[in-house]
Amino acid sequence: VQVVSETCFRPLALGRLAFALSLQREFTRRRFAWLVVLSALACLQRYLGIALVLSVALVAFVRPEWGRLTQRARRVATYGALSLAPLALWFARNRALESSWTGGRDETPQGFAEALGAAASAIRAWAEPVHASWMSWVVILGLALSVASWAVRRPEARGSLALLGTFAMLYAAVLITLASIVVLDGSGDRLLLPLLPVLVILGWSAFLSVWPLPAVAGTALVALAWLDAAPRTRERIEHWRAEGDGGFPTRLWQ
Repeated sequence: VQVVSETCFRPLALGRLAFALSLQREFTRRRFAWLVVLSALACLQRYLGIALVLSVALVAFVRPEWGRLTQRARRVATYGALSLAPLALWFARNRALESSWTGGRDETPQGFAEALGAAASAIRAWAEPVHASWMSWVVILGLALSVASWAVRRPEARGSLALLGTFAMLYAAVLITLASIVVLDGSGDRLLLPLLPVLVILGWSAFLSVWPLPAVAGTALVALAWLDAAPRTRERIEHWRAEGDGGFPTRLWQ
């Protein structure tokens, strides 16, 4: 179930972001239709897809790239209504069958602070090249400074930055809030992973904009990162093939 869920949701989330970014450059009905379709499918695949719709709607309403104020209001209303309509029908179906909009959910014992800490720990672990907590915080703060500098020095990039940053913040906020209300699969890697490509794009774009590197240097950095990750990836794959990937698929349960 997890493999199918992740395989569907992440491409839908990233594809929706790609079409939203392209619409900021040039608005066409075809791109808008694809944006609506991908957003609706993402909401049906996972309720967290609502954060995708909110992020696009918010940025589209305030950014001038989406047209005049009346155009922006009309497009946001159309986008929100069409994207959320299939999910609303699904909620109505749940209500009719189980007297609950989203099905049965157990109340979580953790509060907002615990959910926030779990999410922060998971994101921090992504930035730990040597598994040192102080190093991870240095990396995170450095990327945040780079993003801010990039926004200041590149005014034409603010629209893309606003969309990606709004999505990251809203998605994390919705996930953490839900994790503090009902029992989820934690706020760990699995549910947070749609944020990883966005944070990587923001971080590298900021770094390369503030400290430009020649193409050969960028290629060398990518090659070094791949060489560093390849042995660990191979070991992990061999372990999964031998023992399973955890939980019920492990040999212990077989």
